[in-house]
Formats: sequence, C-alpha cells, structure tokens
Amino acid sequence: MPTAWEREQERERKVCYLAEREAETRRCNELIDRQIVRLNSILSAGLSRSAPLNHQARKRPMPVFDPGGLDLPTPEPVLANFIPNEPSAFTRLLPGWKRRYDEQTARAEIECQKAHTRWVQSEEAHRNQLAERQSQHRQEVSKVKEQNLRMDELAAEAKTGKQYAVEDYVRHALESSKYPHGFPARFELRYLPSRNDLLMEYELPVAREIIPAEALWKYIKVRDAIEAKPRTAAESNKIYKMVLAQVTLRTLYEIFTADTLGHIKTIFFNGLVNDDDPTTGRPIRPRLVSLRADRNEYLDRDFSRLDPVKALQSLRANFSPAPTELLPVPAVVEFDVSDPRFIEEQDIISSLDERTNLVELTPDAFEQLITNLFNKMGFDAHPTRTSKDGGVDCIAYYKKAIVGGKYVIQAKRWTNTVQVDAVRDLFGAMDHERANKGILITTSRFAPACWKFAEGKPMELIDGSNLLALIEEHTNLKVKVVLPLRKS
Repeated sequence: MPTAWEREQERERKVCYLAEREAETRRCNELIDRQIVRLNSILSAGLSRSAPLNHQARKRPMPVFDPGGLDLPTPEPVLANFIPNEPSAFTRLLPGWKRRYDEQTARAEIECQKAHTRWVQSEEAHRNQLAERQSQHRQEVSKVKEQNLRMDELAAEAKTGKQYAVEDYVRHALESSKYPHGFPARFELRYLPSRNDLLMEYELPVAREIIPAEALWKYIKVRDAIEAKPRTAAESNKIYKMVLAQVTLRTLYEIFTADTLGHIKTIFFNGLVNDDDPTTGRPIRPRLVSLRADRNEYLDRDFSRLDPVKALQSLRANFSPAPTELLPVPAVVEFDVSDPRFIEEQDIISSLDERTNLVELTPDAFEQLITNLFNKMGFDAHPTRTSKDGGVDCIAYYKKAIVGGKYVIQAKRWTNTVQVDAVRDLFGAMDHERANKGILITTSRFAPACWKFAEGKPMELIDGSNLLALIEEHTNLKVKVVLPLRKS
C-alpha cells in the first residue's frame, strides 16, 4: 500500500501534468487568436504603412569600394632576414666553423630566393584580385548609376502620366506592401492614360490556407486528449469575406495614396482566387470581388472606423456571398490585362460625316460609336471585350441622383427587325451585372413583342431613328441609316 508521502507525490504529479496539458491547450488557442487578430488587422496595417510616391527614396546608395586589405603592400623578403648571425669568438675557436657558416649562408640565400619568388607570386595574385574587385566595383557603380538614372527618368515620365511610369510606381507600392504568411500578393495591372483608368487583376488568398480550421481547442480530462472544435462553415465564410474586403480596400487605398500626381481617376478591380473545384478536382480561377472605384468618392471615408464589408457594398461591388464555396460574381467591367487591346475607347465619332451610313460600320466600330455617344451624353462609358456569350457591349455609369447608377448597353448593328429574344438577353445581363438599367440600341427597328416585354421594366429600347436623333443632339453630326432593300 502506498505511503502518505507517496500518495501526496502522486497528487502533485497529476496536478503538474494537468497544468501542463491546460497550458498546452491555451497555447493552441493563443495561436488561433493571434491569426484571427492578424486577419482582422489587414486593413489597419496597410493604412499605417501606406507611403506616397517617392522616386528619390527608391534610389540606391553608391557602393563604397572595399579593397579587403589587398591594397596594403606586404614586406619584400630581404637576405638580411635569412643570413645567420656572425659566429661568436668562441664559435670561431671550434674546428670547421667557417665551412658550417658558409653552408648556413648558402641555405639562407636559397630560402630567401624561394621566399622572394613566393612574395612575387603573392603580390601578383593580390594585384589581380584587387583589379577584379575594382572591376566589380566599377560595374556595381555603373549599375547603380543606371538604375538611379532610370528613377529620374521614371519620375519625369510619371509627372506626364506615361503609361509605363504610372504602372511602375503602382507596382512598386503594392510589392512593398507586407501581408501575413499565406497571402500570394500577386497581381497584373494596366493603366489606360486616355481614360485615367487602372485595370487590375489581383490574386486573393485561399480560405483554407489562412483561416484556422479549428475554432477552439479543449482539454478533455477523462480522455486525456486535447481536441479541436471545428470552425463552422458560416463562421469561416464570415471571416473570409472580411479578409477579402480588407485586401480589396487596402489595395485600392495603397494605389490612390501612392498616386500623389492624381493620374488615376478610376480603378477597375477584379479579385480572383486560384483553387481546385471541389466537385471535379480541377483548377479553377473564380472571380470573388469586382468593383469600380472613383478616386474622390473612394477616399472620402474614414478607413480606420469603417466596416470593410459594408464599405464594399457602398461601392456597389460585386462581392461573392459565399466565397469559401468559390461562388463567382460577374465583372463590373470585362477586361483582360494580358490582352493588348484591353478596353481602350476608340474615337469613332470624329471620323464620321453626313455621308456615313451606320449600317456600313464594322460591329466593333459601331460598339465604339455607342461608347463615344454615351460619353458625350455625360455618362462614364466603357466598351467591353468582344464576347459570344450574350454579354454587354458597353457599361456606363451616371452619377446624378435618382437616375444615376450602372447601365448595361447592347449595341446591335442590324438590318433585320430585333426580336424579343434580344430584349430577354439584355434583361438577363442586367440581373447578372446588377445594373440599374439596360439599354438596347439598334440601327433597325424592334418587333412589337420587344416593347411589350420591356414595359414596366428598367429598360430602354432605342431604334435607328431615335439613335440618329441622339447623335445629332449630342454631337451635331447628321449621319444616316440606310437599310438594304428587301428582295421581293
């Protein structure tokens, strides 16, 4: 039977063991808490480090030459340091001292010659090494001078709003931004000088790589096990939405604050994630965030106090309601930064005159003409990439109260009567794009069913005659629409 002392020792051992297990549990929970705190402070961390444009600060200091001691001469071996000392008077009394002294002197001369040969070789090696270091230093100086000169050139070109210069300082600002581990921070961008627009595709983090799967760790005494309580899907989705909103707002903030020259008026942002489709296992790249941010409207807010998710909603962003499930959203404006055409507006109107028959324009030219027209009408209109999926040809924004908002426009350079299917397609595109209104424009006419379908809906149909009237009203051009004669 255990003694009282042994029982007391066993109780103390169990108390210590229990304390260790509970401390380990607390450490696990502290790791979760720290990660959640980091995720919730993404926006505030960006606000604290955001720096304005400064090309001078990006210049490198001139490298200082370090010879590494190779420029210091080493003493040249001299015979006096090798010759033995003169024999003493006592040594001279010993037989054969003269022969022995001469032999020592001869050996000393040989050693001195060897040492001198080694010294010559060493000095030559040092000179070669010094010359190599000097050559490398000159190359480094030349490279730094070239890079610093490039900074001066970029600074000058940035003032005039050159495309590559604006893209350069935006890229530098974003690449200098530090995110927690697990954030890819990869992006593609393109600046359109003619419109003062910046197009951006940003790679967002994958949810499971940044959000702890465990909501809480507990020590189960009866099983002597530290077990995790899984995080619910709803909680993960809430955290992920908050992360994506913060990354989006921070990116836009860093771009606008870096652009102290004010070249960028509008940012079109698409946030995508590279992940695997859970149903097929194949790689997919869904768009989870898409928005259009105007500079003045965007910066007119207190970023230290706002709610990131509600802030995106106020910007009329297309924001996935279920990002953890990779539910995609449509783009506010379709673009591809790798496509050299992008969505630059082309000036078609200035090339028209009274001889122009709109029916004879190419489809692309007609779509660009409609974009030109809506910009003349006071809209902020953008042509979209050509597609074959029933998408819109132009997206326009109107900032006036009541009638303002997002408009989707389809332009059909047709000679045949437009049937109701085209109007239904536009209505579907309105819902897909979350637009306030849809406008269908054609050079021909609409079937009665089109007008009936559009009745009571936020849609407007503009036929050939009304299109000509709009063009004349807003551009003073009297173009024409001459439809081909129908064969009898």
